[in-house]
Amino acid sequence: MKKIFCFLFILTLCLTVIGCQESTKKNADDLTNQQNKDEVMSGNEGKDMNGIDIYDFAFIKMAPKSKGKHSLKEVIKVFFSEGGFSSGNTIAIDVANNILYKNPSMDPQGLSTNDGTIKINDSENVINILEKHNIQEWKHNYTFENPNSYEDGYSWMLRLQYEDGTVQEYHGEGTRKNKIIPKNFDDFAIELNGFVNERLEGK
Repeated sequence: MKKIFCFLFILTLCLTVIGCQESTKKNADDLTNQQNKDEVMSGNEGKDMNGIDIYDFAFIKMAPKSKGKHSLKEVIKVFFSEGGFSSGNTIAIDVANNILYKNPSMDPQGLSTNDGTIKINDSENVINILEKHNIQEWKHNYTFENPNSYEDGYSWMLRLQYEDGTVQEYHGEGTRKNKIIPKNFDDFAIELNGFVNERLEGK
């Protein structure tokens, strides 16, 4: 009888210890997950495996591609460019930090600008523009011609970065603009350009 009692006592003790360890591990995992989420939401830097800050606009082209669909409410950065060989227009907005870049361009790694930035207080309206024009219904690639088959043409690109650091890209390139854009592209471009120009006036 004593042996049975001792066995049951030891078994109960072991189960209790295991339960406490699992609970401690779960609490630690929950805390880590919350800290990671808080870092992203607060705009803190996040490093990829090569030590590159994927949340820095200067390295946005190095950020991982998004594998799933995100809510547009999660967009933290917007880059848009369009134009022909001799002229073009480029927009860069850090939505999360309410920053608008002046005369930006894109280099092999990411955003580049020599003219600085301005602070805005209504960058959430950029999200509204994206939603209004149903950006996520666009195809990711509208190009159907080989870029090496012509010298001059038209191209456009919309790059969105989300809270988790991943990026989605929509683009088109070719000799005829009307063949490489979504149906509502011009309306979107006009509204986004209008938003930017209003805030750059006098700056």
